[in-house]
Amino acid sequence: MIFITSPAKTQDFESNIKDSLTSKIQFPHETLEVLKAMRTLTANELKDLLKVSDKILQLNLSRLEKFDMQFSNNSRPALKVYKGDIYKQFEEELFDRSTQEYLQKSLRIVTGFYGVLKPYDLIQAYRLEMKSRLSVNDSKDLYEFWKEKITNSLSSELETHEEKVLIDIASKEYSKVIDRKKFKHPITEIIFKQRKANELKNIGIYSKMARGHFINFIAKAKPTKLIHLRKFNLDGYKISNHNKDSLEFIKEI
Repeated sequence: MIFITSPAKTQDFESNIKDSLTSKIQFPHETLEVLKAMRTLTANELKDLLKVSDKILQLNLSRLEKFDMQFSNNSRPALKVYKGDIYKQFEEELFDRSTQEYLQKSLRIVTGFYGVLKPYDLIQAYRLEMKSRLSVNDSKDLYEFWKEKITNSLSSELETHEEKVLIDIASKEYSKVIDRKKFKHPITEIIFKQRKANELKNIGIYSKMARGHFINFIAKAKPTKLIHLRKFNLDGYKISNHNKDSLEFIKEI
């Protein structure tokens, strides 16, 4: 199995980090093309693309200027950098080497800037959502630019796994970059819902946190079969429904 998740806007390149695995990004050429496309934008165009304040705009203009494709300048493993709601739920610094190796094989982070990341790929600070309307080369947007590359990459990787299923715990913004008509293997979506006053909902912040708890679960349990995922019960979630396309968990709030 391979699990896909979303990245985070909040990134920490300042804190000290302990020793861990490191690896190189899979799509350096494509990342360079995205970088070039962003560098052609004026400050106002970049501000509009990223939808940020003037302060954050200046930060990202500096990032684009200093970006080093040799990844020798302040590069850190992705899983240690992301600090959004998903990533706050687990203590990566406590993961031992066997856990890091499991995640390196089984977890992928889909991004608009790097394409697909392994957890310990070295990355530099960036800001770019997959839904951003950035034209790269002849592609009208990032979905068109990345769709075939990400689809083929994940499909090929699954060929080396015993259980050839893609487990989707990413937000729709990122998971929809996969061309499901051309994907060669089954895809199972993990769905998190919350029941409040007998009404079943999908509350964004709770679902983001649930994705983090789910990653924490797979890091510790190291599941290798789809059926193993039914045991997820962190933060009050319990399995509700399981079919060939989805696995649903519900939490009472």
